[in-house]
Amino acid sequence: MRRASAAWALALVVAGCTGGQEPAPSGTTTAGPTSTGAANGANCARFAPADVVGPALGLVLGNPREFVDGQTLTCEYARGGVETEVRFRSGVDAEAFAGGRKSAEDDGLRVVDLPDFHEQAYAATRGSGEVVQTSVVARQGGLEVSVTSGANETSARKLVTQLIERRS
Repeated sequence: MRRASAAWALALVVAGCTGGQEPAPSGTTTAGPTSTGAANGANCARFAPADVVGPALGLVLGNPREFVDGQTLTCEYARGGVETEVRFRSGVDAEAFAGGRKSAEDDGLRVVDLPDFHEQAYAATRGSGEVVQTSVVARQGGLEVSVTSGANETSARKLVTQLIERRS
């Protein structure tokens, strides 16, 4: 189940994913092939700590496990029911963002644009009934931020805005 939800979350980003890496122990960083861009001073404790992410989503979360792969910083949080993940990806232009959205659609997710929410944004959902996973993905400048969790879209949108502001 964890691998399936992790695979789905990874499908939301076209490039720069952590794919295939085994989780590092809690509170550690796993560097990918290069340690530039997202890795330069970016870390989950600074930009997406559990005491910000959890309350914003209405979830009780443990400290994140952190993965760095090139331009992507991924923060995975324990607890909260459905897997909760925050991802920062730098160097994303409009074309790359559109490719990520198309990939989400191609993977069978229900995708809707979020007009007037940052420069580009969409929400993607998978599941039904009691188990629904929602992702809100937004681009501001060259930064893409995605929040994937069992929380509602409104909460995820507010958190995305908070996270973009924290990175500014």
